[in-house]
Amino acid sequence: NQALNALRAACYLSYMGKLGLQKVSERNARNAFYLYNVLQKQGIKMLFPDKPFFNEFVFCIPHAEKFMAFCRERNIVPGIPLKKFFPKYPDAILTCVTETKDADMIDTLAHTIEEYIKKIKS
Repeated sequence: NQALNALRAACYLSYMGKLGLQKVSERNARNAFYLYNVLQKQGIKMLFPDKPFFNEFVFCIPHAEKFMAFCRERNIVPGIPLKKFFPKYPDAILTCVTETKDADMIDTLAHTIEEYIKKIKS
């Protein structure tokens, strides 16, 4: 319930301390910007390229539902397709990169996206 979630958050924050929380936040942002830049270099369109973000952003990929299935086959969860919530964005995926993701995991997602794009172009 809510009280247990609040207690858990309080324990985490007191354990991390001010400096620890700052380091976690910096890692979140660094990881998200890393993925964002890699995807842009691959030519992936960002839905809101001029908007600031912290650790979440929206990218567009052709046939997002097929892409999600492609990722599932590889045990990768790239994010949440937004079509269900925003039908006018059928190819949009909201992705989140946190401190729990390392460079190898981020690179694996980027490589999977690159592989998918090559597959649909051929």
